[in-house]
Amino acid sequence: GRTTDWWLFRSPTFAFGDRAQFVRRTAFEELGRFAVVPILEDVDLAVRLSKRGAGSWVFLTTPVVTSARRFQKFGVLGQQCLNARILLFWHMGYTPEQLKKYYTYGPVPDAKKEA
Repeated sequence: GRTTDWWLFRSPTFAFGDRAQFVRRTAFEELGRFAVVPILEDVDLAVRLSKRGAGSWVFLTTPVVTSARRFQKFGVLGQQCLNARILLFWHMGYTPEQLKKYYTYGPVPDAKKEA
């Protein structure tokens, strides 16, 4: 199946922004909205939602369209390895401020030039 069907990737820890999170406003407000951090605000929100109890956080099976620029730039395996590295360091106690250097922003690759 697709990568998102694997049980490991259905954890809130893997709820990056490209997973299209939808949250009821009441829950979002009760949790204090997004954390003000340079990265991982989406994962942090998913983890906090999951701690609220059953039904507060689930993966939907409906496909969504998001930007592929990081996968185009680093390749699928390269981007997944980068994500795993950032999450590993986060779970080891590194702060989002310390981890932001691994998640740099740059120009979107031009597919026409690369073809």
